[in-house]
Amino acid sequence: MAAFSENHEGCELWVEEVFTIEAPESDTNPPTVSWVKPVPNLWIQVASSGTVELEVTASDSSGIRSVVFFRDDAVNKQAVEITTDSSAPYQASVDVNTLNMKWNEIFVIVEDTAGNWVKQSIFIYRLNPTITLDPTEGSYNREVAVAGSGWLPKDIVIISLGEAAIEVTQAIVDDEGN
Repeated sequence: MAAFSENHEGCELWVEEVFTIEAPESDTNPPTVSWVKPVPNLWIQVASSGTVELEVTASDSSGIRSVVFFRDDAVNKQAVEITTDSSAPYQASVDVNTLNMKWNEIFVIVEDTAGNWVKQSIFIYRLNPTITLDPTEGSYNREVAVAGSGWLPKDIVIISLGEAAIEVTQAIVDDEGN
């Protein structure tokens, strides 16, 4: 309420006005988010090497502040940020060789301009490295060439011939990935 009083040439003027200030409705709803690439929400992408393209759609009545892509590093028990995107289309990519073997949660945290947020996940299952062994290269007790991809430095690679239970040798990948 506002009041105003004035005396002018013997006349007193009194004005009183009642008004209400309405605050805008606050946004308390989290944004909506859906995975587009490589698979829909909570689905599994299988990969052994290369790059996996990531994309989500996100919307909110107050607008989107940020979309942050993460990978869950279960071995080291930490979330690792892949990238932050603040404009659509919300995209990123992840090098499969940086992922742990087997299950990897890839997730986004989407925040709207009102500070509400939501998390949505997919999973990438990293297959064991591919190894090719050419047993015709040498005779018994001789070195043979092994070629492959998908392993990281310090990974342990077990090379088998024939049945998986018959181990031929075990090697640790060096810092150059050999």
